[in-house]
Amino acid sequence: MQQEQQQQTVNALRTVPEMQLLLKMGLIDEKDVLYKGPPLAGPLHSMRQLHCGDVALLKPSTDDLLRRMVDKGQGMLKM
Repeated sequence: MQQEQQQQTVNALRTVPEMQLLLKMGLIDEKDVLYKGPPLAGPLHSMRQLHCGDVALLKPSTDDLLRRMVDKGQGMLKM
């Protein structure tokens, strides 16, 4: 059970370029990001805190939206 929960957390970690793209598209804002890292350093107060190479943890509902967009192959999030 704990391993499954840990896997979900890992799946929810997103790279900063993805975050910045979603922010520009207006799909997320600071309230959608729970933590940023490395290591997960605590709540995100501003998108300006994100640096290249960091990862961030999205709220589950926001992460689901991102995953659905990627799964549909819309190509919008290809880096």
